[in-house]
Amino acid sequence: MDIKTEKVGDITVVRLEKGKLLYDNLEPLHQGLYDLIDKGIVRLVLNLSTISYIDSFTVGFLMDIYRRLANQKGRLALAGVQPRVKNILALTRVDEVIPIYETVEEATASFARED
Repeated sequence: MDIKTEKVGDITVVRLEKGKLLYDNLEPLHQGLYDLIDKGIVRLVLNLSTISYIDSFTVGFLMDIYRRLANQKGRLALAGVQPRVKNILALTRVDEVIPIYETVEEATASFARED
């Protein structure tokens, strides 16, 4: 799983390569996000526009990232979530905890509204 990061002010946007986020391929993202958090980056947007499916392990991973950021007074937002993934997040009620936005621009703008 190839990840690319981009800074938008003090927000880091993480874009993932096309595909599925599954237990088998999650390690690079896992390590990449934990490294960012360890470096003090606590305002993250995950651009999931290229992700067609996630499994239950990924759902747990997203919640762990959310908790780690919250513990450091940070924030996680998801952007560009495809319908199938959005349905999984709704079924697991993750969408009630982690904010989901249609676009990266909407997600990054939401951080400014909370400042």
